[in-house]
Amino acid sequence: VQGFLEAGTTVPDWADTHLLTAAQQFFGDHALDITSILFYCALPSCYACGDGARIVRETERLVSMTHRRTSETAQFIFDVVSYRRNETERNQMGNQTGIESFAAGTRAYHSILGVRLMHAAVRNFVHDQVPQHTAVPINQQEMLGTILAFSTVTLRGLARMGIDVSIDEQLAYWHLWSVVGSMLGIDRRLVNINLAEAYRLTDLLEQRLVAPTTAGAELLDALLGDMHASTKSILGPVGLLIKRVHPALIRHLCTPPISAALGLHPSRASQLFVRLTRPAIQFGQRLRRQSRWWRRLANWGAHRVLTAYLQLDRGPGRPPFDFGLPTKQKRRRLSSRTTKKT
Repeated sequence: VQGFLEAGTTVPDWADTHLLTAAQQFFGDHALDITSILFYCALPSCYACGDGARIVRETERLVSMTHRRTSETAQFIFDVVSYRRNETERNQMGNQTGIESFAAGTRAYHSILGVRLMHAAVRNFVHDQVPQHTAVPINQQEMLGTILAFSTVTLRGLARMGIDVSIDEQLAYWHLWSVVGSMLGIDRRLVNINLAEAYRLTDLLEQRLVAPTTAGAELLDALLGDMHASTKSILGPVGLLIKRVHPALIRHLCTPPISAALGLHPSRASQLFVRLTRPAIQFGQRLRRQSRWWRRLANWGAHRVLTAYLQLDRGPGRPPFDFGLPTKQKRRRLSSRTTKKT
């Protein structure tokens, strides 16, 4: 492990700092939209993939610790896109953008190393504890599928939601995730491809991997339970009103094969409600593009919601996950009090 941490990972030589910066700006303007797609489209798409869902279920964390695991996934995405939710994070992360934001010692760099270590731990766990599983867990195909879920699947989900994403924004966002995929250990020949090839790979992997499984259904049930609890905590009575909308949103944003594999059968009323929200979302997007003040207000609201989600059940004073490596970030002072025992 120490040797791995010292060797670290490197930014691929084909990374384009201008595309990375554009992708980071794109995420900053659509943080809540993209994070919503993560829960309503990207994660369900992963759960519909048979072998990958079984491995995640074997490790149990997405069922027994659903909120913590999903919030960690969201935090990983925030780290690699250099999303700053508040003034504290802006002070910690500085103004790093483009290739500079992936340099050794940055938050994105540490998060990528953390995920690689987690992947290695799961591979060893499955090898030792689940001998009947013959395939290599979290292999190149499954990692590529996850990167595509966070990029091309997410971009398609945004389009289904009614959000217009320009071709330049799509190119930039795919480029960022191709760089992240390379740094995570995916063969560069699989990710150093153009956008059209990435969409084609997305379709091929869906045909190859999507299949109904008990594990996938259990993971989706756990995710829906976390959505219900989170929206109730953040939105209060409004969260209770939209409880039945969550399955309908997943069905609306995912492809028909994925919805079928997950066994989604929302009510007709909830499906109608979801379809009716599309014009409202499109109207809001036009306002954001035309009005700088509306865009600032929308981004401020997104910051508030995402911060509230990541702080649910967290408790104050939880230390950061630190590898003990040199860092360019300022360390935050930890509270001496906590509401939970460690």
